[in-house]
Amino acid sequence: MKINTFSSILPAFIIGAMILTGCSKVEKTHVLEKTTTLLEIPSTTTGSDLVELNTGNIASAAKAKLEADGFTLADIKTVSFDAMQLSMVTPEDESFRFSNSIKVYLQAEGLPDTLVAWKEDGYSLTGSPLYLFRTGSDLSEYLKKDNISFKLMVQMRRVFTEPISFNFTPMFIVNAEKEK
Repeated sequence: MKINTFSSILPAFIIGAMILTGCSKVEKTHVLEKTTTLLEIPSTTTGSDLVELNTGNIASAAKAKLEADGFTLADIKTVSFDAMQLSMVTPEDESFRFSNSIKVYLQAEGLPDTLVAWKEDGYSLTGSPLYLFRTGSDLSEYLKKDNISFKLMVQMRRVFTEPISFNFTPMFIVNAEKEK
């Protein structure tokens, strides 16, 4: 008889323990941050140049979006790229085969430049939009800054008689969580 009493108390004990340990609830949010910058490679570039392009400061909209959901920058747990996209503007019929490689670095005041995306082998740099490989690095500390910027290093493959312009669009996913 004691076994039946114990077996009927055990499930109640387990459920009670689960309720007590589950009192600490975590609230989570996910914010998509997307920005587009027009970049231009001048026509004077030779076929073997390494061209550095900079986006200039980009104000992060993550702070405002998080605050609208009741979160702060301190609540950010991870930041990663959802996508890193390049889209040709001029010449319209061109792909990104004018380059041997493209590397993208993230910059923020007080933090080191960090490689965040790349694509190599000029023959695979076809299509528009072109999606770059992403490093998977956690970029939380960068998006906690007021401004970020990107540096693109483009290893040219051939000469152009007119400027090349394209849109650069990084898309971040910001994950934040806090105790309720």
